[in-house]
Amino acid sequence: YTSGVWYGKFLQTKFKNPLEIFKKILTSCFWEITEVEISPENNKLYIKVIAPNQSQANTELLLKFINGVMASLNYKTLKEESWKGIIHLELEKRKGLTELGLESM
Repeated sequence: YTSGVWYGKFLQTKFKNPLEIFKKILTSCFWEITEVEISPENNKLYIKVIAPNQSQANTELLLKFINGVMASLNYKTLKEESWKGIIHLELEKRKGLTELGLESM
């Protein structure tokens, strides 16, 4: 989780489109991943990852890493499911200071 938080901060600092870059990194750097889908819908985001040759333990580690990245990109996990080689997340964008009316604090 912690390395995911760091990685998310890195993506947010370095790139204008961190979610798009994160998807590319998942599909190119994690050779066992065959499919990544990141679907925004209103304030929610749905992430599906398929890695058929991944063990249950590695699937759980990847899930924690993704949760860390998404937390640092200001998303809250609403629902998560994982099975051997399959991850499904439903996330919600957290309200920033501007949306809360606290930008002047």
